[in-house]
Amino acid sequence: MRETRTTDTRSRRWMTTVAVAAVLTLTGCGSDVLDNPYEKPSPAETADAAAILATLPSLEETEVQMQNAVEQLAAFIDTLVPDMGWTWIRQRSAGSCSRPFSDTDGDDVQLKNYVSVGPIPDAVWPQVLEHASTLATTVGATKVQTFHDDPDNHEVRFYSPEGTSIYIGTRGAVISANTGCRLPQANMAGT
Repeated sequence: MRETRTTDTRSRRWMTTVAVAAVLTLTGCGSDVLDNPYEKPSPAETADAAAILATLPSLEETEVQMQNAVEQLAAFIDTLVPDMGWTWIRQRSAGSCSRPFSDTDGDDVQLKNYVSVGPIPDAVWPQVLEHASTLATTVGATKVQTFHDDPDNHEVRFYSPEGTSIYIGTRGAVISANTGCRLPQANMAGT
């Protein structure tokens, strides 16, 4: 004969409350979790985004700054770990900007990756991270996102709201950068 179990009403109420909260959150009641990132920005959002881009350096100028930052970071790492053997790989790629800059005249450039023959050792990671943060700040990438922070595997991205970013990974040592959305020199006011 089967034994019937009594239901704990408090537990059932708690689970119901959690389920309702999840549904409300995921359906957008009080949250923008499911906003469509591909939806066209409104004219006001586009105007605001264009105004921001007008205050930033040109795409070409930013690309030079980003390449210099990547090379400076690699040179700093070489002072800590000689003969890392840095080399550029992959193609530079240019494209359009993402929202809210998608309807502006801005463009975005992903630089080539700068990679080394060996990993960046854990012993020097704190110094590398500090120097990377300093360089990233000079190009406006002041926010930090950590993907991995494990022994022999550190991956961090410094970024800005416009998409300017510097990424560094230690395992297969790589430094990469993105200009973020910028106006090409030809599209800047007064040119």
